Amino acid sequence: GEVNSLRYWFRAVLGRNNMGFDGLRIDTPASILSGSIRNLKIDGESVPFLSSIDSAGVSIHFAADAVEAQADTVLVSVDFDARVFLHGTPFSGRVLDERTGEVSQDVLPGDANPEAGSDEVGVFWDLTGDLISAFEVSNRVVTPNRDGSNDDLVLNYSLLQLISDVDVEFEILDMSGQRIFRQRQLQAAGRHELMWNGIRADGRQAPPGLYVYRLVVSGAHKDQSRTGTLAIAY
Repeated sequence: GEVNSLRYWFRAVLGRNNMGFDGLRIDTPASILSGSIRNLKIDGESVPFLSSIDSAGVSIHFAADAVEAQADTVLVSVDFDARVFLHGTPFSGRVLDERTGEVSQDVLPGDANPEAGSDEVGVFWDLTGDLISAFEVSNRVVTPNRDGSNDDLVLNYSLLQLISDVDVEFEILDMSGQRIFRQRQLQAAGRHELMWNGIRADGRQAPPGLYVYRLVVSGAHKDQSRTGTLAIAY
């Protein structure tokens, strides 16, 4: 998926008897990268904090006196990196108060800061962009003698913008254009890996030479592919 560097803003409106808060919880289906939480600021001032990332998001805690109880409003911002696969992926926020154990308060969409550029609590991008992202090939010279070194061709990639599973086809062609290997499966948005071990569809070892790999993703509104060459050597 696309790794996005994000800044999360929210403005807390505190009542006269409100004692403030000492934490923030951000829930998201995106994968927040370990060690990426940084630059927590309250009213523009950097504040020490502790963070804990889990599969559902991140919890951030700071000293209770960082939020002035007498303040009418408090502007909080924090930076982090997240791998995002879906347009509109939500980042839902809640303020926490571990001192009182009170029910957390949700962060609502709105114009917390004009600098933010958006009042949404999600990540959005141009839907005309790529379905296939972060495409990587392990190596382009495969030596399938099973010695543990360069035995397989491995494709790693992310699928974006999908709201349902799509058909993915992975094939190997010889230089005459004849298909010698084919694999088809349904895949969802996310990070994926496909592998070819040098064995043809008829069960025989592919002879030394040059070959073409092709990955085709059939989306609801468009198809996309990635093509390249590899060599088999023994």
